Amino acid sequence: MGVLWGWASPPKGIPPFLAGDTAWVRAQVSRLSLEEKIGQLLMVPAYSDPARSNRAQLERWIRDYHLGGLIFMQGSPTAQLWLTHAYQRLSSIPLLLAMDAEWGPSMRLDSLPRFPSALTLAAVPQDSLVYHVARSIAYQCRRLGVHLNFAPVADVNSNPQNPVIGFRAFGADPHRVTQLSLLFMHGLQEGGVAAVAKHFPGHGDTYEDSHYALPVLPHDSARLAAVELYPFRHLIDEGVTGVMVGHLLVPALDTFTATVSRRVVTELLRQKLGFRGLVFSDALNMKAVSLYFPPGELEVRALEAGIDVLLYVENVPVVFRAIHQAVLEGRLSEAEIDEKVERLFLLKAHFRLFERSEPPPLENLLSDLWADSLLRPLREAYTQAVTLLQNRQGLLPLGHLGQKKLLYVQVGYERPAPFYRYLSQYAAMDAVVVPRWEGLNLDSLTQALQDYSTLIVGVFGLHNNPRRGFGVRPRLLDLLCEVQARQREVILCVFDNPYALSFFGEETATLLAYQEDTLIQWKAAAVIFGASPPVGRLPIPVPMRYPRFVTYDLTPYRPLYPYARPYAFRRTDSLLQAAVRERLTPSLAVTVIYRDTVVYNQSVGRFTYDPASPAVSPTHSLYDVASLTKVFVTTLAAMDLYERGRLLLMQPLGEGVPAWRSFPLAKLTPYQLLTHTAGYPPVLPLLKEALQESTVFSDSLTSSHTWPLSRFRYLRTDYPRQVWQQIRQYAPSPTRKPVYSDIGFVVLGRYIEKLTGQALETYVMERFYRPMGLYRMVFRPGLECLDSLCVPTEVDTVWRKDTLRGYVHDPTAALLGGSAGHAGLFASANDLAKLLWMLQKGGEYAGFCYFSPQTVRTFTREMDRLGRGLGWDKPSPGKNSTVPAFFSPATFGHLGFTGCAAWCDPERQLVVVILSNRVYPTSEDARFVQQNLRRQILEAIGQDLGLW
Repeated sequence: MGVLWGWASPPKGIPPFLAGDTAWVRAQVSRLSLEEKIGQLLMVPAYSDPARSNRAQLERWIRDYHLGGLIFMQGSPTAQLWLTHAYQRLSSIPLLLAMDAEWGPSMRLDSLPRFPSALTLAAVPQDSLVYHVARSIAYQCRRLGVHLNFAPVADVNSNPQNPVIGFRAFGADPHRVTQLSLLFMHGLQEGGVAAVAKHFPGHGDTYEDSHYALPVLPHDSARLAAVELYPFRHLIDEGVTGVMVGHLLVPALDTFTATVSRRVVTELLRQKLGFRGLVFSDALNMKAVSLYFPPGELEVRALEAGIDVLLYVENVPVVFRAIHQAVLEGRLSEAEIDEKVERLFLLKAHFRLFERSEPPPLENLLSDLWADSLLRPLREAYTQAVTLLQNRQGLLPLGHLGQKKLLYVQVGYERPAPFYRYLSQYAAMDAVVVPRWEGLNLDSLTQALQDYSTLIVGVFGLHNNPRRGFGVRPRLLDLLCEVQARQREVILCVFDNPYALSFFGEETATLLAYQEDTLIQWKAAAVIFGASPPVGRLPIPVPMRYPRFVTYDLTPYRPLYPYARPYAFRRTDSLLQAAVRERLTPSLAVTVIYRDTVVYNQSVGRFTYDPASPAVSPTHSLYDVASLTKVFVTTLAAMDLYERGRLLLMQPLGEGVPAWRSFPLAKLTPYQLLTHTAGYPPVLPLLKEALQESTVFSDSLTSSHTWPLSRFRYLRTDYPRQVWQQIRQYAPSPTRKPVYSDIGFVVLGRYIEKLTGQALETYVMERFYRPMGLYRMVFRPGLECLDSLCVPTEVDTVWRKDTLRGYVHDPTAALLGGSAGHAGLFASANDLAKLLWMLQKGGEYAGFCYFSPQTVRTFTREMDRLGRGLGWDKPSPGKNSTVPAFFSPATFGHLGFTGCAAWCDPERQLVVVILSNRVYPTSEDARFVQQNLRRQILEAIGQDLGLW
């Protein structure tokens, strides 16, 4: 790229470039012809967009009229830099290159990141980010060979009806605008790019857009000094390189437009405010001036007023001749021209343009412009900007979801925005998209919305024109009024102009997100669900309908889903891909929560080994989690009843359920069942016995065979009861050491059902899954038309005669009706990880306490040196253990036969869930277990996180 220069600290009020060798510059200017000097005062637009290219014309003007500079407009980065090389080689005098890049070069160029607008930056509480954003913009400009940026906008946007400034300004407070403009200016200039403050003497309190008409600034001199001129005065004192004069009529200063007013440019800006840098006109094709002056006359008058550089000259031959004639006629002296050119040459010399070094190289251009170091302040600014304006009854963050039914309503665009995807990471919800209001039946839409308790309304596609209501349609307001009249909770998220807030204010909660960037959409979703607090502050006066103070519970409600991976996870990715490639399993879904952040939420593979089968998802795909049911269903229910005093660990089952007193299990205790010391064998020969009876199974649904085992196989209606009777009659012999058993958890599940009077699955659904928003935790999904989400397990050719998908794999659970205390749960890795995170946080989730920390410790600590907790497994030493040595002794979790694992280390604040369908197409392939793949995955995760 060559050498890049920052700015030395100049004396107060003197732009840094004026500290150059004035004698050398004066000598260079003296050698120029009048024609060359006139050409230096012209800065014309240059397009790199092929559809608007003016290259041939520019090349002719550079040769024939000695242009002083170019302002690059629409195009692409690569094309612009290529043209920069071509134009600089062609010009006999080096060109000063500029861009109007208020929010970065992406304002004009495609395929670049958009930096936050000024108003978004003004909402950020960390002011230093404004400086760092400007430094990043400066780097991009330099990398493109651009020397000068027409920014910052130093206008005080005190008029909400202003149609052209709005979000481009830092707000409505003169002191705040001054503070942030100074930070932005220093960021640019210390980053090696000249800053030009605009639009002098202040375009904020106007009602017209100077692109189309002449705005009037109607205030007296005292008001102008206190508000409009205040930021410019401080920018001048701090050494801003340039000032752009706006096309404004200011009656208190002159009867002529500021652009052609000597009173404004020379007497006020130069003499009274002491500005010694370069003065630029605003674009001279704008109708605020072009309607009143013919080409040539306008430019001459601007130079007479004191303008140094004429911006966006469209008819160069006419303007050139007019200026030349004005010098010959004495309207402009050559000495005045020399003074302007000398200032311009000092700036060019500051950038060492006369040394004729090559512009930055084309190689690696896009990667340099997208460098992560440049984007860090951008990301931080977007996430800090989101502002909570209203929060009635403390609705946000959304906590207990048991009684809520959520609906996302999007106003604008044809398809759901990324905002919906980010919301769906935290809770399942339906979506309605309203791309346009024309032809929409509002009554039918309102009727459809009444089935939902809480609406999250995302508003997109607004604009900056107050005369058209900033894009807010009356039918949107009608819809919101109707929904609120029906006592529904409404969370309004405005992803655009904050001045549109004046139309709203009756919602239950209101979030302002300023822009439509995907990062700010991500942050808004995190705020709604309590994964990250809002810290933005409104940079404009608060509309009357909104309170001055808003409360928000800052406690982390849910683990945060980051916008991008905070860790690389190269080892983990490689290992998962290798496992699928070697056909150890068709798929793997892994979720990792580390220090309250979902640092990894990925899947590899497909439902089966068929390349045409669906890809799996850690968020949406449902896995048969086999024995994880023991802890995520039965143990959770036992913990809940224990906390409520309804389950006593040492009370015999016969005392809790008197009807069981005559059965052998009556003397067992919940403690024995939870620790696998009840004396039950791992399984009973229930399937073998069933296969010996000819009437147990049927290939079709009949009045006597109503329990589905698969799509093509049914179980006799009374058989689950018969299986339970066999289990209940079994006489166990309690042991001192654990003997892992499915049967013990079948018994415990039935015991819990007796205590609660509810089916076990219903109990955990109502107590945990629904309130926590875990809608990917289901039972018998094949009967709920959810089989398309289910990852297949085994191809059973013996007794179920089908590829099991949405039907439980475990034989005992299948014979008990499809679900039992030991197996039957289908879940996503994402939802299981949230449950474990709740336990890691001491039993609290989304502002609701499900367990006391003491209950969690009681069930998850090792019991009596048994190597197990209550229901939960504990890490065991040795190479064959599934859990690596870097996990702490406080770790708890469980495994599942289908290739699943779930582990939580409270000391390391680490949660890991691994799901697979390693039993597809047959469970006889033991390589997954023999290679201890689950341990390998945990080791890779630990290495990627730097834990060992």
